[in-house]
Amino acid sequence: MGKMNLDHLHTLIVGNNDNQKILSFLDLGETTDADLKTRSKGNQQPGTESYFEKLGKLIPETAKYTFSCENIMVNEDSGEIFSLHYGRYTFLVKGDFENLHEGIRIGYTLDDCVDVTELGCNWAIINNINGPDYEVLHESYLWTKTKKP
Repeated sequence: MGKMNLDHLHTLIVGNNDNQKILSFLDLGETTDADLKTRSKGNQQPGTESYFEKLGKLIPETAKYTFSCENIMVNEDSGEIFSLHYGRYTFLVKGDFENLHEGIRIGYTLDDCVDVTELGCNWAIINNINGPDYEVLHESYLWTKTKKP
């Protein structure tokens, strides 16, 4: 993706109201100067390959980025972040989870005990959702594609 397209996507991400809680969660809530980069192979933080290659195997490359120093997956049309990798092996996903129990939002990852309840009922720890993680992530991507603005 060229510089112009990255700038446009950056504007969409920062300007999308659905992203405000996740940006605050990452301490990026008020910033508009966080660096957005296409994901690169090679020198990566632990968990990056698992996140982009294994969990994200059904997600198009055009949805995989690094924002500031965190790996994200984003609806490239709306700029809505639908997944986040932070720490070494903590993977979060956003989807149609409103009717599921609180246990999907609090739990242990390989990093620590994680509580994402502050993000709202649509965010969950991916390994706390029933089903193969890569399918849950793909369903999340498709969910953001069908949402009405």
